[in-house]
Amino acid sequence: MPRQVISWQYMLASFFGPMLLTACAHAQDAVGTGRPAEVPDLKAKADGQADDAPAIQAAIDRLAGQGGGTVRLPAGTYRLQPREGSSCGAFTGDGAGGKTQWALNVPDHVTLRGEGPQATVLRVAPKGFYAAINLRAKQARIEGIGIVSDARPPGISELWGILANRAERCVVEDCRFEQLSVGVLFTGAQECRASRCQARDCTGNGLLMYAANRCVFQDSIVDGCGDGNCAVYGACWDCHILGCTLLSANQNGVLESAVDCSIRDCTVDGGQTGYMGLIVNRSPRARIEGNTVRNVHHGIYVRETDVAGAGGMPCLGARVVNNTVTRIVNRNPGNPNLPIFVSFGYGARVSGNLLHDNDAPAEIVISGGAPNYSQANCIVSDNTFLLTQAHYGDGFAAFFARAHPCVQANVGVTVSGNAITSYGAGAVVAGLGEYLIDVGPGSLVTGNRNGGLPGLAGGIDRFIRAGADSVVSDNLSSWHSRQGSVIAVGKNSIVRGNRLSGLPGEAQTDAIQADPKTCLLEGNLVSPR
Repeated sequence: MPRQVISWQYMLASFFGPMLLTACAHAQDAVGTGRPAEVPDLKAKADGQADDAPAIQAAIDRLAGQGGGTVRLPAGTYRLQPREGSSCGAFTGDGAGGKTQWALNVPDHVTLRGEGPQATVLRVAPKGFYAAINLRAKQARIEGIGIVSDARPPGISELWGILANRAERCVVEDCRFEQLSVGVLFTGAQECRASRCQARDCTGNGLLMYAANRCVFQDSIVDGCGDGNCAVYGACWDCHILGCTLLSANQNGVLESAVDCSIRDCTVDGGQTGYMGLIVNRSPRARIEGNTVRNVHHGIYVRETDVAGAGGMPCLGARVVNNTVTRIVNRNPGNPNLPIFVSFGYGARVSGNLLHDNDAPAEIVISGGAPNYSQANCIVSDNTFLLTQAHYGDGFAAFFARAHPCVQANVGVTVSGNAITSYGAGAVVAGLGEYLIDVGPGSLVTGNRNGGLPGLAGGIDRFIRAGADSVVSDNLSSWHSRQGSVIAVGKNSIVRGNRLSGLPGEAQTDAIQADPKTCLLEGNLVSPR
């Protein structure tokens, strides 16, 4: 028989294996199913007056020493004071120069769990620079807790609810933050999430990220925060704001100097005072998708402020898709309000959006022109515009007195597959010589449709104007009143396969305005009413 050889690896595994498995089981128990520390056992008063931070911290430290576990806070109001000599460490957004303290410190693998954000409340006071909870940890959780200040702090970086500095895979869930500088800050954090939270009346931001990677704010409500409701700032990568409700702030949702980040499936309602809806600034490949934005001065605003290129990043390849933008109102007469605006966004795509009932001088504006940061290669496609007399609420005269392009660009873009409809008794669109689609040289305008609804007094005129070297093809326009040329193009352009119907007899001869010496006109159909 062949001789059996038992390796030394097998002998070691046989001897030490059971001990290693037992040790791993104990570690698993400590992290996942260790006995919770009940705060009343540690003499916390929960009366809102006495400092309960030492008792809670003792429970946290006890479980941390065992490898992790859950500290449960029963319903009550727990007063927290900052710990003398504590430090949250240096972090982006620090207003105290590295001297920010903490009241509670939650380390690795520890969960701090309350009975709900209204029932379990941590009460703090705006004095000095500190965080109610310092979450510089791995795989820690904060759940079901409210953090509320006695008064709103004067500064935007003084009093933090939860400060997650260089945290990894941490979760903040079902928490409430009121009258703080910032509710939650993920700074230098990786793969962290804040979900089902509420933040209201913060001096700075409700939910904020700085220099974070793969972090998410999700399914949260943020209302009336002074410096912006929900923001992703400063060298963030692959971070997202998802499914949040953002209300009544000067800036509701912000992507600033962020790469591959997004705001998706959110609802923005500015109420009576909100100014900016969703803002993208210096953020390549940003995605603004599936949101509803209403009652603000600017709806979706994609821009590059550093047009000279001195260290800034253009908004390359931004995507603004499948959003609904409505009830945009002018709250600053000196600054034209716009439902969707893209500036210096090379390669941007604005498509599949629904825009209706906006009191604005134009619906979608593509603007720019600096040599390196133009809006070249931008596409505006498959959007739907519903234009009514109700835009302005002042009757026929007020509506007609305002020019109202649906797509406006000062250099060449592609505009395709958009649908423009005028409806409502007496509705008139694009008065005073303006065009519904008004774009610069080198544009492609194809497959767009516009028209009033049959049986109404609505009229649509002055459909498309494009600069030199453009192609205008296969567009459909109907239900015109008599205001001028339906299509107008610059020199060296091609106008082909367009169908223009519903014109009065005297308007048919000049329905298309083009230079016959340099332009090609073929296959266009112009028909009367």
